[in-house]
Parts: sequence; structure tokens; C-alpha cells
Amino acid sequence: MQQLLRSSGLALLAGAFLLAVPGSGAAALQPNDSVFFYQPSIGAVTGTIHNGTFTQNGNAFDVDSGWTAGAVSRDTLVLLNAKSHLLQLGTLTAGTFTKTTTEGIRGANFSKIAASCDTVVFYDPGSGKAGVIQVAAGALDIRPGHSHLYMLGKNFTSVNSSCNTITFLNNKGAGIIGTLKAGAFTKKGTIKTGIANPMVAHTATSFIRYSTSAHKIEWGTSNNGVEHVTQGPLPEIGALTKLAGTATSVVFYDGATGQGTTDELVNGVLSSPQTQSFSAGWQIIVGGR
Repeated sequence: MQQLLRSSGLALLAGAFLLAVPGSGAAALQPNDSVFFYQPSIGAVTGTIHNGTFTQNGNAFDVDSGWTAGAVSRDTLVLLNAKSHLLQLGTLTAGTFTKTTTEGIRGANFSKIAASCDTVVFYDPGSGKAGVIQVAAGALDIRPGHSHLYMLGKNFTSVNSSCNTITFLNNKGAGIIGTLKAGAFTKKGTIKTGIANPMVAHTATSFIRYSTSAHKIEWGTSNNGVEHVTQGPLPEIGALTKLAGTATSVVFYDGATGQGTTDELVNGVLSSPQTQSFSAGWQIIVGGR
């Protein structure tokens, strides 16, 4: 499908993000249990995963193609095409997606993206550069003080956030942790997990980490720049290709078979597992905060 790009675009210049029209500020919203599935051959499917229960919202629908990563805040979905440097934004609440705009982003080879309740971060593992922008109502807020550029170190393979806390982890499961809110990142310290080659997901209050090499798993609480393990590392039966979270739940997914489970994950407690039969091949699965 044709993609639209405003000529002004979104540029990374002189250490700041510049956009022709600033987005609106963040608003107080309810926790977002929305989930978004994407693969080029099908398009997108949305729904909710609330307290471990998945509910699909309608049939698959078309979206612009070529997306390589995505993230959802308390109300906004951001999709990234790492090759073309395009972003697609829209609102995603109560399992319903409404596209708002497509923007160009320049100045770094961002390939990873994560979102807290009100802020999105773009990260380039090759340079260690991270762009942080407040987000709300399907728009990026580029006003002074609502976006920042950081040099965080290279080669973090996992970047993922709860409502206010983000971790950047390398393939050894070590890295940095801090808060991600109000358009800014504040480093709180270093972190060393029990999970090598980590695949990470967060809910609004919690984290879960899965080792793609050792097939072990751990989970716990995530709040105000601090994470505490409540269970694990424990053996996890089977291989996963995707691990994603909404405000209250996580989804475990095997892209080869389409099989998975959904669980409630609130305040570091994992419960209420439910077996799911998703279709195979979903390339992006992301949920709200």
C-alpha cells in the first residue's frame, strides 16, 4: 500500500527532534489492555487481553506495509519501518485502532522502539543513540522539554518498558534501567538479570523475561525505575518467538505453529493461563500500558 510522508518529516537535528506540528500533551487515561498483531500477508488484527483473557476486535484489516517494530502507550500505537525510516501513528484503545499520521524520521538508524504510559523511545544499537518523545492521542509531542536525545551505549538487544520503567539489556541479560515518563529517560542504575539472550515484555506494573537460548523464564515487579524478581529463573517448556504485554496481561506466542497462551501479570504475580490458537506468522505483537 502507498505510504504518505510529509515533506517536513520528523528530523533528528542538533540533539533534538523537530516536527512541523507539535503533538498534544499527555492526558490521564485508563490502563490500556489493547493488543495489535501485524504481518504483511494478512494486515493487522486488534483486540484486548484483559486479566489474561483475549478478545479479538473484528476481522483483519489493511495497514501500510513494511513495519519492523512497534510499541503502544496508554493510548497511542507507533509503528516503525527501520529500512525506510517511516513512522505510522494512531490511537489504540479498547482494542480499536484509528490511524492518525505517517511521518519520516531521520538522523539515526533506529531499529528498536518501546513505550511507557506516556513516552516512546527509539533506539539504535549500532550507535547507542536513543530518541525519547512524549506521546498522546496518536501524536508525538515535540515541544521543548517533551523530547530528548541520549547516548546510552551500544548493542542493547532488548528495549522494553512498563508504565514508567524501562530496561535496556544486552545478549548477556545485563544493561541499564531507569524511568521513562513525561518525554524523558532518567537512568537509575545498572541491571543484571538471570536471563541470557532475553526476550522481554512488560505490563503496566510488571516484567517478564524469556531466554531464547536457555528457555528459562523469570518475572517480577517494575515501577519507578526499579525491578524486583518474584519468580525464576524457571524452565519454560517449548520455544517462543514473541512475548508481549498489555496493561494487565502477557501473551506467549510461537510464530511457527500459531499456538500460545495468555496470562494475567499484575504486580509481579503471573496467573490465569489460557491456551490460545492464533494464526502463524505474526511478525509484530504489541500491547498497551
